[in-house]
Formats: sequence, C-alpha cells, structure tokens
Amino acid sequence: MADEINLDDWLNEEIVPSNSFIADKDSALGLVASFLGAKGKKKESEASDVFQEKVEKIFSLFRDVSLPDELLLYRCFQNIGERLRVIQKAYHLSDKTIVGFGGKFSSGKSSFINSISGIEGLLPEAQEATTSIPTYIIFSSEEHFTANTVFGDVCQLSREAMEALTHIFNREYNINCAPFIDSIIVETPKFALDSRIALLDTPGYTKHDDDSNSKMVVSDRLKAHEQLRVTDYLIWLVDMDNGTLTQDDIDFIDSLEIKTKILIVFNKADLRTESDRKEIIDKAIDDTKFMSTPVFGVAAYSSKENIEYTGHIIQDFFSEVAESKIHNNDIRQQLRDNVKAMQKAISSLKKTHEKTAEQLFDVIVDSQSPTQLSSMARLWSNESQSAQMLDALSETFEEASKELELYLSNVFQEMKNNE
Repeated sequence: MADEINLDDWLNEEIVPSNSFIADKDSALGLVASFLGAKGKKKESEASDVFQEKVEKIFSLFRDVSLPDELLLYRCFQNIGERLRVIQKAYHLSDKTIVGFGGKFSSGKSSFINSISGIEGLLPEAQEATTSIPTYIIFSSEEHFTANTVFGDVCQLSREAMEALTHIFNREYNINCAPFIDSIIVETPKFALDSRIALLDTPGYTKHDDDSNSKMVVSDRLKAHEQLRVTDYLIWLVDMDNGTLTQDDIDFIDSLEIKTKILIVFNKADLRTESDRKEIIDKAIDDTKFMSTPVFGVAAYSSKENIEYTGHIIQDFFSEVAESKIHNNDIRQQLRDNVKAMQKAISSLKKTHEKTAEQLFDVIVDSQSPTQLSSMARLWSNESQSAQMLDALSETFEEASKELELYLSNVFQEMKNNE
C-alpha cells in the first residue's frame, strides 16, 4: 500500500534531546500510535454528518421548484454542519467568539498570537511549512492540551507531548503529525484576552501556483480555508519585511466569505523604518478598497517588541469582538435564522404563483377566444397547483426544521453531559 506508514523508518536515528518523547523511542511510538490506533470511539464527525444528511433531505423536498436564493440558503445550512464539526471538538467552544488567524507561511501568526494573548511562547514558532496543526486557544483556570484526530478520537496531551508533535518530531525524525491530527485545543490560565474569545491559529497557506502545487501545499491551503471560513472574525497576518498585501491574499480572503469586518496586521514591523511602514500601510488601505470583504482596519505590529505602530487598532478590534452581539458561532440561533429565511423564500415563491394565477384568471374571464381560453386555463391550473404544492411543502419544511433543531439541541446536551 503506497501510503502505508512505517514508524520504524521514522525513528531510525539515535537522538537524545531533552524532550522525553524524543529521548525514548518507545514513548515516541506510543504517542504517534495514540493518534493512529484508537478504535471503537464515536466519531466526532458523526453528528455533523447526520445533520448534513437531514439538510440534504430537506432540500430534496424542493427538487421540483426553484426557490429564491436557493444555493445561498443551502450553503447557509451547510455552514452550520461545518461549525458543528468544529464545536464538537470541545463543547466550551460553543459559547466563544472564534477569531481565526490566516496568512502565508512565515507571516508570523504563532508569534503574533503568543504576543497579543499573553500566553508566553505556548505556541511553537518557526515551524516547517506543512507541519502546522490548527490550534484553538482559550482561557481556563487550569492548563490542558487536547488533540482531535482526523479519525474522530480525542487524545489528552501533556505540554511536552504537544511540543513534541508540533515541531520536534518533524525536525528530528521528519515526522509530520498534521495528516493525523485535525486540531489541538489549548486551555490556559495565561490567556490575557477576554475569556469570551477563542483564538484559532491555522496552517500558513502558500501561493497556489505550478511551483508549489504539491500535495502538502494544497493540503495546508485547503485546511486553512476549511478552518477559517467557519470562524466568527478574521485577522490576516502579512510579513511586513516581505512587502504589502498581494492579490493572492485578497483572493483568498474574499473566498472565505467572512461577513464580519476583518483586521489586517503587518507583523515584524520593527524590521522596517517609520517611512517604510507608512508607505506599506497606506498602499494596503488602498488595496482593501477592491476587496468584497469588509475591513476593520490595517495595523502594523512587532511581536518581538510587543508594540503596535498604528495606535490601538488591534486593541479596538478585540474590544469590539468581545462585545459583539453578532456571535456568529451560536449555531442554534444561526439555524433559527436560516429557517426563517427559508420560510420567507417559500412564502415569496408561493405568492408569486398566486399572483400569476390571479392575473391569468382575469384574462380567462375577459377572454373571447376559445383557443386562448384553453391555454390560459391550463396555465392557471399549473400556477394554482404550484401555489398549493408550496403550501404543503411549507408545512413539511416546518416539521423537518423542528426535527433538525431538536436534533441539534440533543447533540449539544450530549456534548455538555460528556464534558
């Protein structure tokens, strides 16, 4: 089998660093095996898969009609399933506003998060381009590390284990654990931001061109896109030492379809002069005018010096996020909003058919031509039947949506009981 994993080949060198998972090969094997070999546990994807199946069943009811904005409505329901998969990894993410961090590899996302959140180097920095694992950081009175595998299993980690799998394994043994681990959740009392906020560090996406179109590069890009599109807010990091916002950055950001205002931060600003910083920031502000995504502001920051060179834009952004009434991550409210939008679409289409039927009836009453009367009567009948069918579908949809909301409530109750 081409993709079969040979752990012995990974651990073929005698290396004895301070981390016990590297010093002891049996411990290293055990850690990796814990992500690969656990069986019989309920998959985290099950709830989101069942939810998506129910959504598909609902939309199949309307296969013979064309609802207004049907594709948009479908994507809104689909987005709930994606959010459910994220939240299932940790129930306590369900009441958090998630701020995602995106940007190209080496833009300094991890160092920026370490700096502004007060977690003091908890996230490993300077990783290789394809070893980064999406990592959530939240406040907790005690420190905990949890790895969620791609197989749906949940593994508790020590801090030493987290350090090993996130960068030491790759550097010493050329082991990349990212294909096995969907995400890591870090709970820490050092988190200095508002406790209502969760931060999400994602893999650095790389420009998708012919020179970088490897499986690993594409995988990182897709993983970053998948994670960021279900966040509530976005901070986009750019390495100021490498220049300004690129068209590829803009295209990637717009493809996420973030509805809330995003913050763009030029990191490593200490490497530029004051005049350079101003020129780069001014150009970036001009470039954002061509974006479809709303922008909160453009800031310049140094993670090394813990200094913002553009006033207090970053602080204002986090203040607004903490006090936000939007709270997109409340998927139960999002479901209720989507149901209302769907009902409105059904009602709108029904009224259109009813109005057309009324107009046709008036034509029939005034018609003096037997041929025209026959044609109009047939059209009137079709429109009337369509209106009646939508009336019945509205009732069926209402019952199905209640079942969907009940299922979601039960999933959340089960997650709460398992905490």
